[in-house]
Amino acid sequence: MKPMISRFAACLRRWAAFVALTLCTAPAFAACLSLPEDFNPIEFGSIAADGVEVGGVVRSIRFTLTLTCAPNGQGEPLARTLNYSSEFGPAPGMNLWATNLPGLALRMVRDGEDLGSKTEGVLGTHPGDGSAREFMIDMELVKIGPVTPGFLLGQAFIVEASPVSGDPSHYVVRKHITSSYVRGVACTVNTASKHLVVPLGAVPASAFDGPGSTQASREFAIDLTCSPFGEARPTPLSIQLLGETVPGTTDVLKLLGDDAALGVGIRVLKNDAPVTLNTWHSLGDATVGATTLPYTAQYYQYGERVTAGSGDGVMTFLIEMR
Repeated sequence: MKPMISRFAACLRRWAAFVALTLCTAPAFAACLSLPEDFNPIEFGSIAADGVEVGGVVRSIRFTLTLTCAPNGQGEPLARTLNYSSEFGPAPGMNLWATNLPGLALRMVRDGEDLGSKTEGVLGTHPGDGSAREFMIDMELVKIGPVTPGFLLGQAFIVEASPVSGDPSHYVVRKHITSSYVRGVACTVNTASKHLVVPLGAVPASAFDGPGSTQASREFAIDLTCSPFGEARPTPLSIQLLGETVPGTTDVLKLLGDDAALGVGIRVLKNDAPVTLNTWHSLGDATVGATTLPYTAQYYQYGERVTAGSGDGVMTFLIEMR
């Protein structure tokens, strides 16, 4: 039995040597890390934007990111590029970042340098020697127009380390905006009102008796549901009806198609008064709960005579808390 034990022991020694060799030559990752507190969310809290002029700062926050990139397994420094990105995109025509709330944008400043509209770029470099490098970030909420009340949410700032030999690219830290909302009342359009069809029916051309005459008046309504965010502060509600108007008019919608009837268009009334298209109209302060906006659509003769043809028209409406 002794020779068998000796051979078995020798086999074990060979396996042990192989394992030891494997462990010594395995690649050592040189990862970049952030402090645990760097993962704390960004909280602007309750925000009132109505008293701030357009272009003004509504609220600001400063935070520090402390990032450490380790050397490789042999203790050799591996320089890393630290890239930033955001869930938000650039605000059109501005050196700011858009947010999920209309009327609010972000100004991002890194160590005193304004990042402008660049929602992706280089945060900085790290020597990869195990030292800690700090980045000071200033985040400002800027009012760029009428602000819609609601929750401000999103991954505002994401840092990723570039790949190096032995270590792929990886996320280092993500900063989320939470517990932040603009106080007031926000309204949403009910599903049934998002795509309205108002049938005016078939009308003989002979039914019109001259410029200014109308036919086929039909009532319709836009239904909204309005909810409070924090304190239900008075929030002005406005609507705009968009569409191509008949040349020389501001309130007559042009009919669509090459086969459209001539001399007639569509007019929308509210409280028996024609609604000017492509401009904002105040609806007063939004009220919490269900809100119905009643209107009337009708054919309106604007020409000296009406010729037969199709009578279709398309109009878009916009709702804003202004």
